[in-house]
Amino acid sequence: MNDDKLKEEIFIVFKELGWEIPKSILDLLYNVHKK
Repeated sequence: MNDDKLKEEIFIVFKELGWEIPKSILDLLYNVHKK
């Protein structure tokens, strides 16, 4: 599973929850989490 695919999945999940999270914030969270 590559990172972009994973981020896309996360983005879709958040959208379904009704949380419009900008991709830039998602990238930030993702990068922090990955460390």
